[in-house]
Amino acid sequence: MQTAITDALSLKRNIRRTAVGFAIYTVVYLLATVAIMMAIDIYYPAFARSDLYIWFMNMAPLYRVALPFLALFLVSTKPVRPVEKKRLGLGRLILLIPVCVFIGAVGNFVGNWVSAALDPLPFFQTINPLQSLEGTNLLYAFICVVVIAPIMEELIFRKALLDRVSPAGEGFAIFLSALFFGAFHGNFSQFFYTFALGMLFSFVYLRTGRVIYTILLHMAFNFFSGFISMLISSDLALFESLAGVPSEEILFTDSVVRSFDRILNLAFSNVFLVLVGLIVFIMVAKELFTGARASATFTKRECRRAVWGNIGTWLMLLVCLFMFAMNTLDFNYLFGLIASAA
Repeated sequence: MQTAITDALSLKRNIRRTAVGFAIYTVVYLLATVAIMMAIDIYYPAFARSDLYIWFMNMAPLYRVALPFLALFLVSTKPVRPVEKKRLGLGRLILLIPVCVFIGAVGNFVGNWVSAALDPLPFFQTINPLQSLEGTNLLYAFICVVVIAPIMEELIFRKALLDRVSPAGEGFAIFLSALFFGAFHGNFSQFFYTFALGMLFSFVYLRTGRVIYTILLHMAFNFFSGFISMLISSDLALFESLAGVPSEEILFTDSVVRSFDRILNLAFSNVFLVLVGLIVFIMVAKELFTGARASATFTKRECRRAVWGNIGTWLMLLVCLFMFAMNTLDFNYLFGLIASAA
């Protein structure tokens, strides 16, 4: 049984320390990324041209450098939720996979729509980090996207965060976990679907007390919506490379036929999952939207003040806002605009 928090001041202090830890984790990650990138460019420029480089830069600063700083802060906080572990069941777990794909598709559509709406602005630049991963080594992609990222992100944004925020009530905890998770990605293309998935994963974790379920769901989503997209992109790249080749030569190329079949099969499988996910989502929507339990110890006002009335929450969001600015604003244009005005 985990230690309980019984007064509102201790709850607020616990959430503040947790949020400050996440803010420092994000800052260290940003600084480590710049430092490691500069070191590689100076001392190992050949490595920067290898297939492993982009995956190393996605993993090393985040989990090898920044994570220990988060762990130091979490040690000083209390994982206070008395978790009652429950089984989800294999059938329900499998049914939730297409729901994840459906939510991801809708969120991705919204993110792309927002990016397209902002794109005409001269100081805005559309960015989707997943596009930079296309054409890279598929084995590295599978290990990083389907295995490592889901495990680490669920342990950090679900297990570590929810165990410390959930005494404020499941509604506040789910929203804060999803908001931190979405904002941490630092761009509009990923924010909306990661926020929505964060809410679903948080609900599953709070209902079961088992992070393994959210890890498996996260792995499945990254496989169907991330890794398969990379497979399709690699096949599309083959067709682009054949531009200018006579059509009669292309039609009888075995590799082209296999690639075309693979694109169709993967695309249809994803469409099928989205449609199934829509149906299942409609069936479970009421439980998802109304099933969050309020705190049994604190009033709603005390919970609201504990979550939103502390500097840690806003510091984390401010750091994430800085990430959004770095990723989406064209500073060359802005600096030029300032220089011309001066």
